[in-house]
Amino acid sequence: MGTKKPVLRGVICIKVDMEYIKISDTSVPKKLLLEADPSEVKIGSYLPGAICFAAIDNNEIVGVCVVQEIATNMAEIFNISINPRHQKKGIGSKLLQFTLSELENKGFHE
Repeated sequence: MGTKKPVLRGVICIKVDMEYIKISDTSVPKKLLLEADPSEVKIGSYLPGAICFAAIDNNEIVGVCVVQEIATNMAEIFNISINPRHQKKGIGSKLLQFTLSELENKGFHE
């Protein structure tokens, strides 16, 4: 006698993948930046005008990467932070890969 697979009726399962996007410097949650950099003064010095990227899960920013152009074709990552509830899932690595790819597409080489 074969085994039957359970049938789920009336159950809708939706898996939403993490989204990685560019966001404005004013959209970055400072509380999240404080996870990686405890100095509000330093954050206030590099955030305005920065190039910012986010990892978004179910419409919530769960990770950010803040980059500043420091010379022609050269950028520096000033902060990368993942919400503690979302750490150890590879989100930071994927956010970094996305950031580097986007920067390369914009002509940054270093």
